[in-house]
Amino acid sequence: MRILVVSWEYPPVIYGGLGRHVHRLTEGLVADGHDVAVVTQSAPGMPEEEDDKGVRVFRAPPDPPAGERGEDLVPWVLALNTSLMRTAHRLTREWMPDVVHAHDWVDAHAGINVARAIDAPLVATVHATEAGLWDGWLSTPLSRARHDIEAWLVAEATRSIVCSEAMRVEAAAAFDVPPEDLTVIRNAVDHPAWRTTAEARRATRERFGIPPKTPLLVFGGRLEWEKGVDVCVEALSLVRQRHHDARLVLAGAGSQEINLRRLAQRLQIDHVVQFAGRMDQPDLAALFGAADVAMCPSSYEPFGIVALEACAAGTPVIAGDSGGLREVIEHDVTGLLVPPRDPGDLAAAAMRLLDEPGLSQRLVRAAHQRIATEFVWTAVARETEKVYAAAVADPRPPRPRPAPAPDGNILADRPAAVQQAWKRVRGEV
Repeated sequence: MRILVVSWEYPPVIYGGLGRHVHRLTEGLVADGHDVAVVTQSAPGMPEEEDDKGVRVFRAPPDPPAGERGEDLVPWVLALNTSLMRTAHRLTREWMPDVVHAHDWVDAHAGINVARAIDAPLVATVHATEAGLWDGWLSTPLSRARHDIEAWLVAEATRSIVCSEAMRVEAAAAFDVPPEDLTVIRNAVDHPAWRTTAEARRATRERFGIPPKTPLLVFGGRLEWEKGVDVCVEALSLVRQRHHDARLVLAGAGSQEINLRRLAQRLQIDHVVQFAGRMDQPDLAALFGAADVAMCPSSYEPFGIVALEACAAGTPVIAGDSGGLREVIEHDVTGLLVPPRDPGDLAAAAMRLLDEPGLSQRLVRAAHQRIATEFVWTAVARETEKVYAAAVADPRPPRPRPAPAPDGNILADRPAAVQQAWKRVRGEV
């Protein structure tokens, strides 16, 4: 099958789990004998066209106004999509895909318009929703715009994929579509790639100036409110009341970094909270491996691929008891779950792991066993291939274009059962 993937993230441009998902998915599709092309944004120092282990990658140069992604998001997205569309149309003059696969609202315009132009079925993967991020509230023009594009993408798609059962509930409620129209294909992890040597782990501690026996807590991910990074900082101040030398390393970047630095200063622990910035995969694996505890206390997490990665690195994980993290971590079996936004519970769980090395070892062993059987990329590729085949064999027509989102909570007019299901997957009932 000829597959055109449109994704605004592809290595080396990775902002989160979406980019890692697209990379490993396309590798798996090629390994299964498919002809795969990816159209993505350009990256400094990278060629506009290359063969990446059999995946043909076409990088679209930015159109004006390029702007800044963080400050001028809408102009940046629209400029990116015109460039992605032009690059895809140039490709399809000589190579006609059987299916187009779009990921996320950022590249929705390109995916939809390219699929329509060549009369190919469109498959969409919903990695997260704006309504889910804000618990249904769409109170700003940007939030409503993002939601409207997400809803349009799902309406246009012949088939839609979500990354967890929690996301199926969320997307069905947010976009008012039947849950059975959304196919769940969970993310995975490359288990061997996250194993590190004792030397790499020792060097990582030396890099951050952390002695071998000093308790080390780590967070990996975007520094955003929904990730609960501030909860990690507050939890460290509580952990240090018992483990006086405990340290925290935050690996990632995001809009909350300044506020997090101020929080650490206010708690008088800024000297033991280190900001590592974005780390490449080998360095992040070594950091996880060097840590005593990995914390993922998100209040909103459609899946939680970073929790899988920490487990694969051999580190016990504490995760927020919400959303997709519940499907990644089984409480007291493969990790610990705590209520989101509660630094006291997070600190208590961290101290439990620090005080009970046998517990940590048991959780890590069980996590490794589960990862090896349930979260593998070959299975993700095979399940996605089934969705492609269904889309080609039975290309459902687009649904009517959804009405623009109201200023308020999108759940207000949803049935009570839908609202209850939404609260349940978020850990609110």
